[in-house]
Amino acid sequence: MRLEALAGAIESYGSAALLITVNDDDRPHSVAVEVAWDPVAGVLRMGAGSRTAANVGRRPGVSVVWPALAPGDYSLIVDGTATARGGELVVTPDQAVRHRTPVRDSGADPDAPSCITVLSSL
Repeated sequence: MRLEALAGAIESYGSAALLITVNDDDRPHSVAVEVAWDPVAGVLRMGAGSRTAANVGRRPGVSVVWPALAPGDYSLIVDGTATARGGELVVTPDQAVRHRTPVRDSGADPDAPSCITVLSSL
């Protein structure tokens, strides 16, 4: 898949997301972030606190998650490689999927796939 598909998906979900990094003790560290898509560089840009920057310095693999807006809707999950500099985090996307857990009473199509690839590095 191409970056244009990812850019369109990000635009539809908005700028509010969750960033997941990994601490020294191998536990996840999740923070709320405001994400901006940089179409020229093909990267995600967001602020980074000191713990997030330290985590990325040791383990650059991150996930950015836009939760589903309603039961049965899809979440957007972007996995990538991050760098932190000067309070900014830059994430180069490696792969992205839209994922949902089917909910019987949501009105969503029960036969719709639970996972849709948006971007694949494979």
